Amino acid sequence: MVEKGLSVPSYENKPELFDDLELLWNGYIDLNAGRTNGMGINPISSTDILLWLELYKYTGDNKRIAFEILRKVDVSVTQYLNKKAKIHNGR
Repeated sequence: MVEKGLSVPSYENKPELFDDLELLWNGYIDLNAGRTNGMGINPISSTDILLWLELYKYTGDNKRIAFEILRKVDVSVTQYLNKKAKIHNGR
């Protein structure tokens, strides 16, 4: 819609992220695309997160902190989506 010149309030009012957080958010989006599903939405594997962090040259404390951020975001999103699926499926 934005590409067509239409006003999209949620896009226009989106929060701006610091550059380092934007990279992590984009990483989360990349990692989310490789997520597996079973009886529900499975978490992103620690191995996948660590490989992504290595690809983008995270080291030391930055790597540990970035890992914790990605893991916590994933836990929150996974819990939300699984809860939403249960409500939708009447469980």
